[in-house]
Amino acid sequence: MHPTHYDSLKIARDAPIEVIRAAYRALSQKSHPDRNPDDLDAAENMARLNAAYEVLADPQKRAEYDASLRIAESASIDEREIESAYAPRRWTREFRAPDPADEARKVHTFVRRTVIPLCTIAVLVAVVWYIGTELHRQKGVPEITAAAPYEFQDPTLRPDGTRSRTRHSDAPARAEAPPAATTPAAAIDGALSAQDQAFPESNDALPSATDKPAAKATSPSAATKAAPSKRADAVNVRPPKPRVKANGREAPAPATVAKNGLYLRPATAPNGEGWPSTSDYISGYEQLDMDGLSQVTIDNSKNDFDAFVKVMSLAEGEPRVVRTLYVSASDRFAVKELPSGTYELRYELLDSGVLLRSGVFALEESAIANGTRYSMVTLTLQRTPDDSVNTYALSEREFFRR
Repeated sequence: MHPTHYDSLKIARDAPIEVIRAAYRALSQKSHPDRNPDDLDAAENMARLNAAYEVLADPQKRAEYDASLRIAESASIDEREIESAYAPRRWTREFRAPDPADEARKVHTFVRRTVIPLCTIAVLVAVVWYIGTELHRQKGVPEITAAAPYEFQDPTLRPDGTRSRTRHSDAPARAEAPPAATTPAAAIDGALSAQDQAFPESNDALPSATDKPAAKATSPSAATKAAPSKRADAVNVRPPKPRVKANGREAPAPATVAKNGLYLRPATAPNGEGWPSTSDYISGYEQLDMDGLSQVTIDNSKNDFDAFVKVMSLAEGEPRVVRTLYVSASDRFAVKELPSGTYELRYELLDSGVLLRSGVFALEESAIANGTRYSMVTLTLQRTPDDSVNTYALSEREFFRR
């Protein structure tokens, strides 16, 4: 015999409606599908409880159900036939098909709140980038300012890594010193004789202090009166005019020598122009090779001497002066617009007359995606030769030739 609705709710047949409701509430909480989502037995039990409560909670349906039970018990009617009239309904969740209007509304909201703002931002960024690029191009500024790393190329280094004793130039490292002089006039004559040997085809030299006078004299005072020397006193010597050889090379001006034979700073540049008041190119010298992007900064900020500097290009084999400038003490000067190639600095310390040169360095320019990569090199002037910082002694012949 199948259980009745009273058995499903576990109540007596004469239970009042309050008891029926309380029993249904307590049993349905235990068997509810939300608490047992994957339990089929709980779903079946919940359907049975719902059917029992639906019948017993309605007085009319309960009366009819009680009458059917009495007839079945008295006449031995199959209970299945009675229960079929009041078959429990399976508890199922209601399924609702998606609404096309809701889907279209979601798409419209996504486009309005997300897609349109992102597209607007992208357009504004593109416009700003285009305007900035046009302004950058109209000003003629290089596309990129990144500097290529500077690598010193030591000319005395062999391919196997050992260092050669051969100097960078075949010219002598220092000019031969003039013979020792016992008088200021003899010292000046010695300096000029060394110059005349280096540049025999230069302008006519001044007469020597040791030349024989035209008229004989019986005493030193008479000899002085008969043929006074133009260079008897170094203090009265006027700055010499620029001396240029026939082949275009610049001849070194005679060194200014005091009475005691010491070096004196030259009052003008070798071409006769005065020194600039600040670090700058020297007037009268041509500036060559102005079609590049690279830059060499000459650093004299840690020194107390002024320098006469030449930037030499070694790209064509024969050294060639491309810039001539004056760098004052405790200052820096940037030589700009140099093309790619190999270079070196040759400079004179104006307070001592020492001639030095830097090591060979390379300037490179290469095309990249956004423009041209070029070099920016900084070289520090030194007071004395020092191989550890790539500074070497220099002769007058090397310094003054073009």
